[in-house]
Amino acid sequence: MNFKALTTKITILFIISLVLFVALFFAYLEYEQKQFKASLKDKYSKIADLIQSSEEAETPLQRRLEQLGKILIGVAIALTVMVVVAGVLHGHPPYEMFLAGVSLAVAAIPEGLP
Repeated sequence: MNFKALTTKITILFIISLVLFVALFFAYLEYEQKQFKASLKDKYSKIADLIQSSEEAETPLQRRLEQLGKILIGVAIALTVMVVVAGVLHGHPPYEMFLAGVSLAVAAIPEGLP
């Protein structure tokens, strides 16, 4: 066997082994990528489950704001009724005073209050 034929065979075997190595390496990378995606999906689903299962506790500030909102609504309704009654007593038409009272109530009661 001559030296040139031997080196050619060795070179061909080396190239084939490199191709196999690269193919296996990319297959391994694809496997790792799938594992990573699966672990991320699992972690995100755990986080989503924790968020959905958690109960929202009402803070003291939220409770006080709710109480304040109820008081403000009561005051606004009382003032609206007083304005409507005072207007009717001063001789304005009841329908006109009713519309004024509704407008005043809508303007006086904040939108964000419960």
